[in-house]
Amino acid sequence: MKRLALAAMTVALGSCVVLAQEGKKAASPSVTRVEGTKSAAPKKETRKAKKGKAVAEDYTPEASEYGKKAKCPVSGEDLVVSADTKSVKYKGKTYYFCCPGCAPSFKKNPAKYAK
Repeated sequence: MKRLALAAMTVALGSCVVLAQEGKKAASPSVTRVEGTKSAAPKKETRKAKKGKAVAEDYTPEASEYGKKAKCPVSGEDLVVSADTKSVKYKGKTYYFCCPGCAPSFKKNPAKYAK
């Protein structure tokens, strides 16, 4: 009985996909729930950004920035910006890092390191 119900759901979903690919609206298939089975509704993963909270985003330095002297906000080391320099934009300002390992620390808590 479970196999029959699963087969019916598969056929109904398959026809919805075919109709959707053709650009037609599919009628809602009527699916009967078989006793003892669980509903297989897909979970939607929603991740809302907190209102008003700035986010640190990865940034690739432009060629005009190469040779610029900067200080790593995490370690405090002096550095010279190059094509390989890891950097992040936060609240409109660019932060450069001495090594790829400093960027994740900054991104976890940018307010702590941003000045």
